[in-house]
Parts: sequence; C-alpha cells; structure tokens
Amino acid sequence: MAVYHRSCAPRHEWPGIENKETPVLDKTMADELFKCDASIKGFGYQHDSLQIIVDRQYDETSFEAIRNYLNIRNITKYHINCGPWTETPLCDIKVGNELVVAERRGTLGGFALKDDHLYALTSRHLLDNAEDHSTGLSSQGNGTSVNEQYVNINNTLSNTYIQFAIAEPGYTIGELDIAAVKIVRPENIADKRLKDSKGRHRNNMIFNFQDKPEQEIKKLLQSERVHAWTKAKLPRLGQISIPIYYVRGMQFRYLVIENEYSDDEEQHAGAAEYGDIPNPNAFGMPGDSGAIICGDDVRSQGVHAYSMFIGKLQNNDKTLYLSLRLQDGLDQLSNNQEPQTRSRYQLC
Repeated sequence: MAVYHRSCAPRHEWPGIENKETPVLDKTMADELFKCDASIKGFGYQHDSLQIIVDRQYDETSFEAIRNYLNIRNITKYHINCGPWTETPLCDIKVGNELVVAERRGTLGGFALKDDHLYALTSRHLLDNAEDHSTGLSSQGNGTSVNEQYVNINNTLSNTYIQFAIAEPGYTIGELDIAAVKIVRPENIADKRLKDSKGRHRNNMIFNFQDKPEQEIKKLLQSERVHAWTKAKLPRLGQISIPIYYVRGMQFRYLVIENEYSDDEEQHAGAAEYGDIPNPNAFGMPGDSGAIICGDDVRSQGVHAYSMFIGKLQNNDKTLYLSLRLQDGLDQLSNNQEPQTRSRYQLC
C-alpha cells in the first residue's frame, strides 16, 4: 500500500484492502515500555504488530511485566524477539572501495554541500576509532587508512596520493552516528548525486520525517523496497520492516531494514545462483556502515533518501539492520558547526 500512498493513482483504483487504523507509540508509552524490563533493546511497529527486541533468552515468566503493560494499553498484537542479540557495526570486512580507519572499514555514503564547499558523508564511528579526533582518512588502492588529519585518495595513473578531504571540528557531538569530511578538490568527483536501484545517477528527494505525523510515515514506508550502493557492482537490496524504531536511551527514532528474504531464504537463493555463497544483493553486508539507504520514486522523478546504515542486531532467528534518519543526521551536522553559522548541509 505504501506505493499507492505515494503514487498519483486515484483512490478508487487502489486495491480493496480493509482500512485499518495505523498503530503508533507516543513518547510516554515508549518510555513506560522501556521501564518494564531493562533487557529491552528497542521496539517498533511492523505493520500492526509491535516488535520488541529483548536481549536475553526466553523464559515463560521473564516477560510478565512487559505483557502486563501491553495488556493495560490494549496492545494485543506483539512479538517478543528474544536474545541473546549481538550488536555489530557494519565494519571490519572489505567490500569494494571502502573507507578504512585504524583497520576499520565502512562506506562513503554520499556528498553534501555547505557554504559552497563539498563534503563526504560517512559513519562517525569510523573516525571515532582513530587515535584522536583530529585524525582523518587517507586512501590507497580501494581503501583508506589513517594519515594525519587529511583524507587522501590514490591517483592510480601516477600511483601517488592527492589530498581529498579533512575532518572538521564538531563531528563528535550528538547522538547520531554520522560525520562529514570536507573535500579539498571537489573537481575530482565526477558525479555527486545518489543512484537509483539500476545504478543511474538521479536527483535526490530527502524524505521529510520531521513534518509528517507518525501514522503517515508508517503508511508511506512500511515494507518499502530500498537499496544502497557501496563500491560493489550490485546494489544492496531490502525493505523497511519497522519504519519507526525506538532505541533505549536515544532521543531520535530510527529505521529497521531487513533483506527481501528471510535469512534462510536468502542463503538458499545465494547457494542456488552463486554457488554456496551469500546473495551479493543481500542488504547490510559488513563494511556498509555509512551507506545511504534510498528508494526509487514511483513517478521516476529521482530517488528518495531515507537513512544511513549504522549497524545490525542479530539473534538466532533474524537479522535487523539499523539506520539513522538522514534528515536528522544532516541537522545534527549543521547544528554542530564550529564556529556556528546559519548555513546548512544540503545533500547533493
């Protein structure tokens, strides 16, 4: 139904699906639910079922407080996803032309403009793991490594390094795992736009979470097919399974992404087509931190930019990929400028 909500098709041509009220959680309910059990990592609605991530094994009496609270709130459709869960930033495995800081690897997600300067967007934890926060990135071949405070990229024609970017003050401030590094010679970037699922550079339409009620966000994004480009030859493919996800101790809301198939189906598809290796289109491979998650516009007007990869949650049954809202991330970067200015980061 998300496709129809975003299309120009008249309402009478929509499929005859029962019109159900879209359930959402307000801030008070979210805070109260977190207080029920210290092992709750996060939660959010997948369609009309509340998915609760609990970081301990199942016990019949363990979750009585959670069930009692949900009963009081008349929430009858829910699923408690038991642990133990392992939480892993999407780093440490080489996947194409990745960024590397102190042997950690991630992805250059996209580009943004501020004050007529060009910046590269990536995950902040790649920079945070350097020896100090003034340290930047440098590149050799398909990867980058620490080289004082500059981001360098290898000139393959002359086998020399050229200055690429520098990390500016202020990127360490704030909850969201996003950073911008200032590119020194933007003329070296052939095309700064994001790509659609077919690999064509398209104009972006950053999704406006802040001006939409949560019911509308859910209707527009539930089960929305999405993709993300790394330096791999194929895009990562998946769908939004939980459009509004609460994380314990965090102010902002996040998105949860899953592969188009279950883990077993994905492995089976990979084995059948690629010879006992995982499907290369699988969403959220290690090394994808910093990749920007997009969706093709149904009217072919460009791509919708939704969020940025930050890591994954995994238990014995499923894998969930966490991403921060890109709109919130750009706002955080803009508010952290030193010195403070009125200029904003604008996605290319």
